[in-house]
Order: sequence, then C-alpha cells, then structure tokens
Amino acid sequence: MKRRSFRKMTGLIVALILLVLISACGGGGDSAGTPTTSTPADLNPTAVTSSLDNIGTYMPGCEAVAATAQSAGIRETVRKLSALSELVATFKGNQTKASKAALPPIEAQTIQGDCGGTAAISSTHASGDTTFSVSFDHFCSQDASDPTSTQSTINGSLNFVEDGTPTDAGPSISRYTASVTNLAVNADGVETKLNLGSLVYTLGAPGVEPGIPTEASPDRLSIDSLKVTYVSQGNKTHQLNNLSASTWESGDNNLVSIASGVYVTSTHGSINIATSAPLTTNADGELVSGELDLTGANGGTVSLTPSATNGVFGVSVDGQPVKNLDCSSNDSVLSSFL
Repeated sequence: MKRRSFRKMTGLIVALILLVLISACGGGGDSAGTPTTSTPADLNPTAVTSSLDNIGTYMPGCEAVAATAQSAGIRETVRKLSALSELVATFKGNQTKASKAALPPIEAQTIQGDCGGTAAISSTHASGDTTFSVSFDHFCSQDASDPTSTQSTINGSLNFVEDGTPTDAGPSISRYTASVTNLAVNADGVETKLNLGSLVYTLGAPGVEPGIPTEASPDRLSIDSLKVTYVSQGNKTHQLNNLSASTWESGDNNLVSIASGVYVTSTHGSINIATSAPLTTNADGELVSGELDLTGANGGTVSLTPSATNGVFGVSVDGQPVKNLDCSSNDSVLSSFL
C-alpha cells in the first residue's frame, strides 16, 4: 500500500478549516480586523441557518439545501486539484513511489500558469534538511478542458521544509514544516488572503523511507495560527489557533482525528473544534464518514457529517438537523482541496 502524501493531509485540513466558517461568517455581522480571544460563540439554529444561507459569499460553489434534499451537483470522477496542491506535487520531483518521501533538491525554475503569471520555485539542502520556497506572481490556474471554468490567481509566497538527519543511506525524515506569508487567492473576483504562522507535520514512522502511519503511531499535525482575510468582504478576518490533529491509514482509508483547536472571529466569539468520530477518506479521496463538532456558548454544538452524496454535508445544531451544505460543484473552493 502506498503512503499517503503530505499534500492530501494538508488539503483535507484546509477543507475542514473552510467548513468551520459556516458557524462564523453568515448574516453579514463580522467586523474587520484581527480576531481576539472572546466569549464562546452562540451557535443557535437561527444563526447557523443564516450562515448556511450566506455560505456562497465565502465559499464559492457551496450552497445550503434542505436537510432531506439530495445534491444537485455532479462530481467528476477525477476532481481537479488546486494550483497550490499541484505545486506541492512538483516539489516531490514527480516521484512515482509514495514510500520514497525524501524530497530531492531541485534547480531554481519558473512555472507558467495555465492562463498567465508565474510561480518561481527554488530549494536548498543542508545537513539532511531540504527547504523549498515558492513565490507566486499572478499565477493563474484554470481547467484546461473547460475554457469557461473559473480562473484562480495566486500571489504571495510559501516555504516548505523537510526535516531530516543525515545517514549513509540518505536523510532520515522525521517531519515537515510549512509557513505561508500573504498568499492571496482570487477566484472569480473573490479575493482571500492566507497567513500560516507555522505548520508542523511529524511522522509516526520516520526513516529514510518512512513507514505507514498507524492508529498506534499516527502522523501528527499542529498549526499554531492560520489567519484568513476576506479582502473582497471588507477585510473581514477569522483565525484558527492551536490546532492539534493526527492521521493514520487503515486498509485503503485515511483517517483524521482532531483533538483540539480554537476558531476565533471578530465579533461572534470563539468556537472549539474536535472530531467525535475520525474523518475518513477512501482511496478516491472521498470523505465517507466521521463527525466534526464545533462547540460554542453553553455547550451548544454544530456537527458536520458527510452524507451519502459526495461533497454534501449534513449540518445539525445540538443534534437537530438544520440544512445540508452542498459543495459538490466542481467550481467550489472546498471541492478543489478534496
């Protein structure tokens, strides 16, 4: 069985972070500015329903549908990947065996966007560590098979480090780290800016050829802070702090368990994040089971669970279904990460 890529794990985490926004961004009530620690958010059915009804403003391609409705969208068998995920794959030198996790240094190069712009990539290697840097300059991504599809333009930079210890057989890899500085993504006129303070991904089975993570020895992920700024929405800002998660493989499935995390908004307060059941993706990258719980004031909880239709999530408040979140459209921000 092939080892799952770092790209898949980080992509899933980003998708989960986007899902959390349904509890914070609806109704037009946020103010601009950097969030600060505040009282727990009031996650009542009215507020959550309002958020769902306005979700398309923050997550293009997603919409609220009746809790008993089936998805109207049709997901392609092979989903498109975001330009960022494609570049992470490029970092790995197009390796065909996922078990070979060591990232070879690459010569400085410039990649042309599908519809304009560039991404400049460089790397260095010293004492077992390999550092990659990417600088986006109006890097444009579009589905080549559909000239009418949404164009996404990226500006900003990111850094990615493979932490290894030199051995006679090559670097013994123990973890990956990443940071993002002012990464601005403009999709269909909607601009979002990301800043990632520090992401640390520690391998459960480190080595020159790292092994498969198991439930007993999982890979572990921590994110100290991730700030999302909605530039097109008056610079409204939300922030995720102190996320702690683990992931492992079981058969063809990949499981993710979130132990803790705090999501803070400018005006709605803070939300605690955890999974009451591990989120499970199958070999095709489809989220097939699990439950993500968002807890606010007085123990009020919003739960998100995948439905039988891929890309559609059931949303309940204190155990009572309110609506479904349909992100099955290929044009959705969420679907590009799953």
